[in-house]
Amino acid sequence: MSNPLSILWDRADAKEPVWSGDEIGPSGAGLADPLIRSGMVAQATNADSVVCDACDVGHIEEVVFLKSPSRTGARHYISCPQHGRVRVPPHRLTQWALDFRALGKAVASGLELAGSPEEVVSNRVWLLGKGSFSGRSREIFMARGLTWTDAAAIVGSATRLNASSNAVVLVAGAVPPDAVWNGENPRVLALSAIASIANGKLSIDRDHLASALSEGRRKAPIVASQSFPTPQGTTWPEVRLQVSEHRVRVTAKGKTKEFSFQEAGFEERRKKGVPDRMWTLLKAIALRGGPLGDQEASLDYKARTNLKQYMTVLRKLIHALIPDIDGDPIPYDKDERQYKAAFKISTDEGPRLQAPQGTTWAGVSISETRNGMIHVSFRAQETYGVSGHRDEDGTAHGLEAAEREVEQEREFDLTSLTLADAQGKPDRRGEALIAVLRGKGVVHRPEDEDDTMLELNGFLCAWIGIDDSAFEFAEFQGKWVAKFESSSEVVPSTRTATRRR
Repeated sequence: MSNPLSILWDRADAKEPVWSGDEIGPSGAGLADPLIRSGMVAQATNADSVVCDACDVGHIEEVVFLKSPSRTGARHYISCPQHGRVRVPPHRLTQWALDFRALGKAVASGLELAGSPEEVVSNRVWLLGKGSFSGRSREIFMARGLTWTDAAAIVGSATRLNASSNAVVLVAGAVPPDAVWNGENPRVLALSAIASIANGKLSIDRDHLASALSEGRRKAPIVASQSFPTPQGTTWPEVRLQVSEHRVRVTAKGKTKEFSFQEAGFEERRKKGVPDRMWTLLKAIALRGGPLGDQEASLDYKARTNLKQYMTVLRKLIHALIPDIDGDPIPYDKDERQYKAAFKISTDEGPRLQAPQGTTWAGVSISETRNGMIHVSFRAQETYGVSGHRDEDGTAHGLEAAEREVEQEREFDLTSLTLADAQGKPDRRGEALIAVLRGKGVVHRPEDEDDTMLELNGFLCAWIGIDDSAFEFAEFQGKWVAKFESSSEVVPSTRTATRRR
């Protein structure tokens, strides 16, 4: 056998999955060494009997321990009828055991599953976590001994496995017959078919697994839909999505993973290689920084007409991409008539608020509510339709145009605005904006020495959707004055107000 994992699969279904020192060799060297370095095979208690290697009979004798002189430690012997006392090297007494908990963790890590592995039936069945494969969210289990006589009883007692409607069972040993399962059979696959090991680390072939789960219906090579390895206990407000033209980056609790739209499950099924309508919808939400009105102008007629159904599909896709988080990722606000992402989301270019036509900077208010959080609100006149009237002669008039003042408000962190890095450290535009807010709309920065204010002005115009400049420059005083209302709840520091060259 040249594959280290072969000795693992051969022993996985043994009642006692243990190797002797003779099988492993001195100090764990040889074929089993990668398994030992990975932690999947660990040293167990020493043997108290061994096979005699001094004769050809192959008898098993109990080991006798004798103290050696001069503090050289104990020596080990067995008694052989032909050769008398036979010394036993220490490595022959060493035993090695398969650690199924470590194996389960290695498989879960290789598949990048969400959640932490847990034992379902002692030393027989484990839940490894959740992941997305072939466009579906799956719960991945690992099992052993499913060809033993008690296998059906073990499966029957695995309540967590039986309660799963989308279970995939990876068996460490032999694949069981269908008679083992109670009710509908889960998808079953031998770990030996998808696992390999290199440099002491287990690797899992996700594409092979996804292909097996797709039931062979796809003729073209598939790119497996993947899922984010969600840290345990993550909530939606702790998740951040950054969406670009064809990729999405997911971050939660310090863990980050990037996906193509195909890997995230947003590929058009008929055309292949192009994003579907759900990707367009996700990008629209990212462009608005989280909320999306039910009459969003950037969506086409079909998307607006079917927005409720589309949102149902999008929620499922997000749950599949970022599994193991409870709650609605995009709840609907009836009062404001808009969907609001429960997670942080933005594009590479930052959000676009698209203020109502006619909005001026005088109607905009930007404030710093706490470190890294920016609150924006704007007022504008909105034209809307009202019911018509009837003349005295009974002539009916349809909808008539009316105007009303509307106010919108939002809150962002600097990272979502692309004014700070992933750790929240502001760039020079972010520092300039903070200086403006803490200076109540006034900062001193010579126009000919600093382009930062011009860059900030361009960002604000694109963000709010107002073409006119957001600042006036007082040349003689060397100061920039914001046209919008500016404030901060944070006490200004001398470092924040310092001009950056």
